[in-house]
Amino acid sequence: MVCAMKELIPRYWGDYRMNGQEPMPFEPDDTMLRQIYNYSAKNETFRPIEVMGINGKITLIDRQCDAEEWMTYFLGECREATDKEVVPDWEASYRALFEFEFEERRYCNTCDIDIPRNPDPAIDPPRSFKPPSLGFNGCSIDRNNPGTIVTAIDDQLADEVGLITKDCPACKSNRLVRKRFRIDAAPEYMLVKFNLVYNAAPPPSPPSTVPQPPDMCKITEASELPEIDEILDLTQHQVDPSTKLMYRLVAVLPHLGALDCGHWIATVRKYPRWYNINDGDVNQVKVNFALSNPEVVPENLSGTGEEREKKNNKFQMVVLMYARIP
Repeated sequence: MVCAMKELIPRYWGDYRMNGQEPMPFEPDDTMLRQIYNYSAKNETFRPIEVMGINGKITLIDRQCDAEEWMTYFLGECREATDKEVVPDWEASYRALFEFEFEERRYCNTCDIDIPRNPDPAIDPPRSFKPPSLGFNGCSIDRNNPGTIVTAIDDQLADEVGLITKDCPACKSNRLVRKRFRIDAAPEYMLVKFNLVYNAAPPPSPPSTVPQPPDMCKITEASELPEIDEILDLTQHQVDPSTKLMYRLVAVLPHLGALDCGHWIATVRKYPRWYNINDGDVNQVKVNFALSNPEVVPENLSGTGEEREKKNNKFQMVVLMYARIP
């Protein structure tokens, strides 16, 4: 699968890079594309579902796959496919491309004094916040105040006050610990994924306190969706903020439909142009199209004005990819 993808990428973008041609979609029966699909289908997460029809025949229906889950799965397969004897230092290169590393510091929640860590890393590891990650996953949305990509990342790195107590050197007693997280190493590419699921079940009707059964729905209203930032400045979140940490948007993966069905598209930046990719349709679009949430995609982007306005589909942003600015 990895070798097939290595062949697909230069074949897809090659003509555009070399002579300015527009990228063209692959045919559904493209050999390399089918090879990737068939390999992915061996994984339970992406395996087609067997459905019995009225005539009693079993039909395979493509599973509603999550774009970020497949990307994470593919990168994992890339790691497994690497010959560690031939390329012994591949892990450092992989981390530099995709993984964030975080430092956790602890403060007294009463006096804000730094609480020293145990010098033994086996007892008190310096990066105990979370293991290296492929960006910021599962960002929640406040439907009343959805904010922006910047505010979502701010929330992910906000100070946390838990139930841990430590001996504060200033207060001379045990105090609640406030954890502060900072970026210790930032990759070339940053993934941001939002959770668009919410519970639409009404609250209990008095005097009952029994909650209603959950009714999980997807956020679709434009007023409840976060704004997309083209440029992100994460400098303040670094362990060492003396060096700028900036990212530029390079891809948006929006979704149309409900939680268990629908359709994914991609809007990607191939400098200096933006393209919307919708199955077999590839169309050049303006940057404002990529920054809109939801993305309003005409049924026929390349048709006449009347044809374009026949049917507009609203795709809600779920996954974004940013590239680090040198």
